[in-house]
Amino acid sequence: MAKSIIFVLGMHRSGTSLITKALQSVGADLGNQLIPAAADNPKGFFEDEDCVQLNESILKKLHLRWDIPTLIFEQDLSDQALKPYIKDAAYLLKTKLQNADVFAVKDPRLCLLAPIWVAAAKSANIQTSFVVTIRHPLEVAHSLWKRNQFEYQKGLDLWLSHHYSLVDFLLKESSKRIVVSYENVLSQPDKELTRLARFINSKGNIEVYRQSIDDFSANFVDPGLVHSQSTLAELEDSSLSLDHSHALYQLLDGFANGRWSKDKAQKHIQSINPFALQSTFYRHQLKYFNEDIHRALGVQYHQLVDKFREDYADLHKKATDYENVVQSKQQLELEVQHLTEHVDQLDLIQKDWEITIRRKQRELFYSEKQVAQLRSDNTELSAQCKVDTDKHLQEALTRIDDIQSSLSYKAGRTLTLPIRVLYDSLVEPLVKHPENLRLLTQLMYQAVRHPVKSTQLLRWEVIRNAYITFFKDPDIAGNVVDHYVRMFEGDNYLSQPVNSAGQTPDLRRLSVEYTEPDRVSVFVINYNGRHHLYDLLSSLQVQDYDDVEIIMVDNGSSDGSVDYVAQEFPHVRIVAIQENTGFAEANNIAAEVASGRYYFLLNNDVEIAPDCISSLVACINQSDRTGAVGSKILFWKKFVKIDLSIQPASLKRRVMLDLGLLESTMPVYTKLFFASGWKEQQLFDDKKTQTFDKQAFLWFPVCEGQTTVKLAMTTSSKKPVKVVITTSVDTQTNIVLKPDQWTETTLDLSDSLNHPELCYLVNNAGSQLDKLGNAQDRGFAMPDQQQFNDVETVSALCGGAMLIRPEVLAGKPVFAKDFFAYYEDTDLSLRIREQGYDLVYCPHSIVHHKHASTSQENSAFFRFYVNRNRILFLALHYPQALWKKARETAQSELNHLQHYIKQHSDDADEQQFAQQIPEIFQDWETLLAKIDNNTFFDRHNRFPKLAVYNNFWHTLGGGEHHACVLAQALEKLGPVDLVSEKEFSIEALEQQFSIRLKHCRKRLVSSQEIHHNPALTAHYDVFVNSTYSSDLVCHAKHSYYVVSFPYKIPAYPAERKAFLDTYDLFLANSQYTAGWVEKWWERDNCKVVYPSIAIPEIDTSQLSKTKNILHVGRFFRSGHNKKQLELVRVFKQLLDSDKVDKDWTLTLIGQVDTTQQAYLTEVLEEAQGYPVEILNNISHDTLKDHYQKSAIYWHATGLGEQTERNPERNEHFGISTVEAMSYGCVPI
Repeated sequence: MAKSIIFVLGMHRSGTSLITKALQSVGADLGNQLIPAAADNPKGFFEDEDCVQLNESILKKLHLRWDIPTLIFEQDLSDQALKPYIKDAAYLLKTKLQNADVFAVKDPRLCLLAPIWVAAAKSANIQTSFVVTIRHPLEVAHSLWKRNQFEYQKGLDLWLSHHYSLVDFLLKESSKRIVVSYENVLSQPDKELTRLARFINSKGNIEVYRQSIDDFSANFVDPGLVHSQSTLAELEDSSLSLDHSHALYQLLDGFANGRWSKDKAQKHIQSINPFALQSTFYRHQLKYFNEDIHRALGVQYHQLVDKFREDYADLHKKATDYENVVQSKQQLELEVQHLTEHVDQLDLIQKDWEITIRRKQRELFYSEKQVAQLRSDNTELSAQCKVDTDKHLQEALTRIDDIQSSLSYKAGRTLTLPIRVLYDSLVEPLVKHPENLRLLTQLMYQAVRHPVKSTQLLRWEVIRNAYITFFKDPDIAGNVVDHYVRMFEGDNYLSQPVNSAGQTPDLRRLSVEYTEPDRVSVFVINYNGRHHLYDLLSSLQVQDYDDVEIIMVDNGSSDGSVDYVAQEFPHVRIVAIQENTGFAEANNIAAEVASGRYYFLLNNDVEIAPDCISSLVACINQSDRTGAVGSKILFWKKFVKIDLSIQPASLKRRVMLDLGLLESTMPVYTKLFFASGWKEQQLFDDKKTQTFDKQAFLWFPVCEGQTTVKLAMTTSSKKPVKVVITTSVDTQTNIVLKPDQWTETTLDLSDSLNHPELCYLVNNAGSQLDKLGNAQDRGFAMPDQQQFNDVETVSALCGGAMLIRPEVLAGKPVFAKDFFAYYEDTDLSLRIREQGYDLVYCPHSIVHHKHASTSQENSAFFRFYVNRNRILFLALHYPQALWKKARETAQSELNHLQHYIKQHSDDADEQQFAQQIPEIFQDWETLLAKIDNNTFFDRHNRFPKLAVYNNFWHTLGGGEHHACVLAQALEKLGPVDLVSEKEFSIEALEQQFSIRLKHCRKRLVSSQEIHHNPALTAHYDVFVNSTYSSDLVCHAKHSYYVVSFPYKIPAYPAERKAFLDTYDLFLANSQYTAGWVEKWWERDNCKVVYPSIAIPEIDTSQLSKTKNILHVGRFFRSGHNKKQLELVRVFKQLLDSDKVDKDWTLTLIGQVDTTQQAYLTEVLEEAQGYPVEILNNISHDTLKDHYQKSAIYWHATGLGEQTERNPERNEHFGISTVEAMSYGCVPI
């Protein structure tokens, strides 16, 4: 048999690879230099690499490309410049046939270049034959779209240009040929391979290839390779195809199922005007070239930008390195200078120490003499104190039984009634400001002078209105007192109540702890969303994560949301704002009061799974590089798929579906998704309708109370139309639509609520963001089929369920407030990424979302902010040329839309949006200027920054109670940070002092930080230092120093007193303390603010007192010692000497620090065998019980101390003494 070449001629994606492999199965050789398989052709291309390279060179010489539709004319291939290529082709063919009798050459470019290869074969005396492969043009176009993203029209143009050139060439050739259909090979592989075997060797025994044919059918033929099936009718109806595609494919398909007919082919080719066809191709080419140019320019632009950034970063690094070298040199020179100075100072210090040592030796000698004298004096003083104590105690015991029944006692309570009423009424507001103590004293004085009138005045509503203003504005408190004085003196009553100076946000239930390492602060932003809150807050209550604080910022709701949450979910911290600040700014307000390690931004129309938060925390803790994580957000309810198909399937008829009726069957959850096959919405018979013309399907939510689907349809066709309705829950019904009549049917899905084919649809599985700034939800409206179940990094996250680290904000707010709503989360995502952090999607955290509940999709509100904010977002993060072009395009489109709506639309939402379009343009001018001058993220805090610093919160003493009362007063202005260097518990403070610190949060700092970092105190607007013996320098805007008692400050060096000048006011707890502040600290800006005492609302005369002596005070040995040990010893002496009855008992109550256990043990040992009860760390309620039943309160602080020598050891005020007296205890 003579050697021959088989040329496989066929368009790209037409099955040439499969058919070439079939030729190999029936005897053709393909050589050993085949191009390797690829993802889009995993079983192999079966193309000879040498032939492909030569074809690419020829096309390049002709200035042609396979992917640009064109016709190659005969004169194009007769160019002398192509002769070397013909020679190379001839050599190549002879080489391939050296080891083969039949060699098959396959390359889709042969459709265009076959004349060159046939000429080469003839020049080498090689026989040729042709195997022509065809495939439906629409399927080829679809495959090219899928692989190369070609438009369908371009794919059809390529199919026509290749096959026209192919048929035109075959008409000029006499070599044998066979036409093979790709579809036939897949459906009838045995038959088609038998045809090919006979074609190759018509006289041979084809049975020798039977095993090869069977193997080919089993291993290479896969009907699934046909991803779409098209018909001639579709090609004829398609608006995309050219007129000649239908006829040409029909011709070739006939050849594939019959025999080649030269006459038919000749007739068809002659019916086509090649120049007209080429002209059509040229017009289309112009479009494709323009797209390629724009695409290439865009790529080049981004490459240039990236190169510029790299160069700039390199230059900046070099400049930084140079500056660092210069600074290092200067630092070294400075260190050398300092070391030299230090050596000189050490010499001077050594000399000073020698002098000091000698002086101290002399002082020690005289001190030993003084100690001996003091011991002698103390012995005498103790003896005298014992005598005095015995005397006073005996007198008290003698008179205690008849004190409460005495006339003077009752008269005293009657005379002091006005004072006590006035105090009870005004003490709470008056103690909220340091100045108010003086005013309270003034009012008490007036009440003593005018007891009857003061009692009457307090019943007047106008007076109550007046003193309420003390809560709102302390500055006008003095005016209120002046009014009181005038009324006491006989002036007219106030004619008008004193109004509040301004509204402040309601901070109900906003108790937080500031530095809790595991806490998650959940931000819920609400605006008239009361109907959503039960589902959300109930799901937050059952989280398996322990440390969660919920902060709800209410944007001026009028639906009772605030009161509802306050009553039903009292653990929620509510920040009630009087106006709608928007979603963005409301999150910023929540951040101001949050105390969590993480912020969880959450929409109010969601419900979260029990492990939602714990899954997010576990995910973000996997890496410090993770700046934020997002949940898998699913739509609220499960959906059923409803398929609507016109029968027979080949018909195309316009059908209208009544949307109004369909939406009326969704009383629980209104959310529809029109998936595919749907055309435009339109008004028909005054109904809003959705149209389709062949087949379409939609997703309908199914749940309890929503199991009936009503469908009403009509058709504009002149003939009846049959529509088959099937669902994913195995139901089917048929209806026949009559022209211009509405036909209704009902689907009952009540038995399908648990059907496995009901599924959730994805709302957001992370977000996608491209280089042009277009953002979209991943997986939107797709069934949740576990396709998004991997933890992965994404380009953006949805702000409806996002957990972030506060540090990623880099000093900026959570959101730019001017976004108000929409795009704020995409901006935050890019800011986090620009800080070097990753955004991670966490599929294990599940959130169910109602979606677009606060603002309906396509509402005027939605369209206004989406259109406005997109340009702002682009201006923040993308090149100027891009966002300016986007702005220009958007402005043009919005102007056109405004004109169109005004002329053609009656929709109220659309009319409202049209009126707002000029406002979008105005906002662009204003806000883009802010972006340009870097003020877009500027905002003012909603609340002042407040702090009370106390390094002894954990001791739970009287000073800490006083500080808690001040903190409680400051809470009226905003959240208060309780600052300390030592661990403590706000809950312990509340329990110990029976006080609510609703808006306080804990902040732990290091000693180094608070004393050596001015920024820490400068951060605050008001800073109250209530730490005993503190020398903290304060840099706050307003600073106050609470003085429990001053300490002596050495005169040298003078800087030791510098901290005193950093405080605006010193607040002493008593006149005694204030006197020593003036004496020791020389301060004239000191005011007395007595500690607050809660006076019980009880009649002490009705209390049943027992023979118990009570003492309350902390147990510690040194300093301000409460003398519990001395009290026990004296009490024992009284009992042993029979100076008191044996039925008297002594109770000592007080906190004890772990460092003072030794002193407590000593007191316990001293009390053994005597009726002495010692209680530590009891509750406030238990303490009140002891106050009520004890007859005597015994206080000995300062006993045996010398006031002038150690004034701090005396009682400064005596909170417990006053508390005991308020319960009817007789003080000693």
